[in-house]
This record gives sequence, structure tokens and C-alpha cells, in this order.
Amino acid sequence: MSIDGTPPPAGSRLASPGWVLLPLRLFLGGTFVFAGAQKLADPGFFRRSSPSSIQSQLRTTAAGSPIHALVTGLSHHAVLVGLLIAFGELAVGAGTLLGLWSRAAAVGGALLSLGFLLTVSWHSHPYYYGPDIVFVFGWIPLALAGDGGVFSLQAAITREARHRFGPAVDLDRRAFLATARAAAVVAGGVAVLGGVSAAVGRIVGATSAPAKRAALPLPLPERGSTSTTTTTNASTASTTAPATSASTAPRPAGTDIGLLSSVPAGGAATFQDPASGRPAIVLRSSSGVRAFSAVCTHAGCTVQFTGSQLACPCHGARFSTTDGSATRGPARAPLSSIPVAVGPDGHMYADG
Repeated sequence: MSIDGTPPPAGSRLASPGWVLLPLRLFLGGTFVFAGAQKLADPGFFRRSSPSSIQSQLRTTAAGSPIHALVTGLSHHAVLVGLLIAFGELAVGAGTLLGLWSRAAAVGGALLSLGFLLTVSWHSHPYYYGPDIVFVFGWIPLALAGDGGVFSLQAAITREARHRFGPAVDLDRRAFLATARAAAVVAGGVAVLGGVSAAVGRIVGATSAPAKRAALPLPLPERGSTSTTTTTNASTASTTAPATSASTAPRPAGTDIGLLSSVPAGGAATFQDPASGRPAIVLRSSSGVRAFSAVCTHAGCTVQFTGSQLACPCHGARFSTTDGSATRGPARAPLSSIPVAVGPDGHMYADG
């Protein structure tokens, strides 16, 4: 179908850019609609304490990004950035699927993908393991060729305007205004879809919240805590020195990251690496306490403790809780180890 609505001969469809690019258009448009709705439906996306939150993603990707200054500045407005990304993906996806200002939608999709490439996927090695570079180049043909009038709302609007007004002098203006009205309706639909996605996500998240909280690392107490009233077996076992000598015994070198009793036996807790300022995780087992960087060595996402391993929520990498080694790709390098020791006061000290 051409821009004026005239369908091409059946044998020439493979020579028409609109038909050739239709599978790519459906994939990219559908993927971006799903990605935007998924972000809004995820209760943890805007929750600062969640390892997969927009706050955590901006913080962990800022240090190694070539646009470090920009990402650092945006991290102060993380919720607004997250909303713009999610609704931007919905708008780009809807415009691409419906054939409404397709070239503009494709440019928007390419810019979003470029932003993801320069942050989340920048450290993917080899580069082809990072999906965002594929999306950047996937949008370029659509930005150049548009939808070609194939299953295109804009082509239908133009055809209707030509039918109603004929060769009017201001036909282009009338078609543009009609397209703008359609775009406003689509924007309203995108807003409704986003609101519904967020509401469904909150409802589903509320019904499964206890199970999800049990699987997440426990936050450590605020730094500088002077609480000494903990009397659990775990904290008692952490020191064998008499109470009278605990205050005089030298504490380990490093930065106080919190009480050992904050980490359940066989569990984990998150803290900020004092050396780099990046997310880190401490694990407690029968053999002692170990700590690792929580930044995945593949693409910089924050790993999560699953009970038996450390898992990256972005691309599925897995790491050993014993030595931080990569047990499943795409990550190859291990998580860096952080020296940690328990002091006579029951606090943990990270050497960094």
C-alpha cells in the first residue's frame, strides 16, 4: 500500500520498503510497548531500596558510562527519569505499531536505545552480547523509510482528507491537523495504558509482597548506629571477648557497614562499598562472612541474592556466593571481593 492508499501489485510487495520492514516494525513496536508497560507495572522500579529500581540502575551505571556527568545529574531526579523512559517507550511503540508519525517514533526509539547502550550495555563484552546496540541499528531503517503506508494510521488519515477535500490548497495542513488529533487520542490511550499497568502491578505486587521481601537482601542499619542492645545468638557468637574488654579491644581496619546481627544466618544484606561508593553485598554462612561488589561484570546491573547464588536481573548472569566467580553467562569476570571482618562490638568492617 502506497502513501496515497493504492495497494501495490502482489508481486511487488517484496520491493516495497513498507512491507519489507513490517516484521521489524512489529517487533520493535511491540517490544517497546511491552517494555514501557513492564516498567510501570513493576512495583520495585520506582522503589529506591529495590536492586532493580531506576535509582539503583542510574547509580550503578553512572561510574562507568561515557556520559557519566549526565547520568549523575539525572540520578537526582530518578523517578521523573523513570517515568519519562517508561512513557517514552509506550509512545514510541504505539506510534510504530499504528503507523503514526513513524519516522519520529523511530528516531525516538533509536535515541532511547542509544541511551541504554551508553549506560546499561556499555560494558558488555564482547559488544554483541549487549542487546541495545542491536536496537539502535534496528530503528535506523524505520527512521529512514518510515512505514511506507503499510497498515498506517497516518496514511489512512491522509487518504481520508484527500477524499473529503479533494485537491484543496491547504490539504497538507488539514491532514496534519487530523493526524495531530489522532496523535492526541493515542497519547491519551498511552496514558491510560500506563496507569492501568501501574495499577495492576501494584495490586499483583501487594498480593505477593511477603514472598518477594523474603527473597530480597536485607538492608543494613544506618551508618553510625550505636545500638548495643542486640542479644541474639548470632551477635553473641560473633565475639567471645568478655563485655568488659569489648570496648578496649581494637576494632578491625575499615569502614563500619553495620551490625552482623542484621544479616540472618544463610542470608545476605546490601551496603555501599566504602572504596567505590557502588552497591555491594555481604553474605553470612556457617563458614563466616564474605562480601562482594553487587555490580554485575557483564552490563553493570545490580545482582540479587537468591538463597544459593547471586543473580543478575537484567541478562541472567549467575555468580557463586563462595568466591564471586561467574557460574553462568553472559558474564565472564567474577564479582570483585571486598575484605570484611567482624569486630568485638558485633559490627562488620569493610576494608576499603
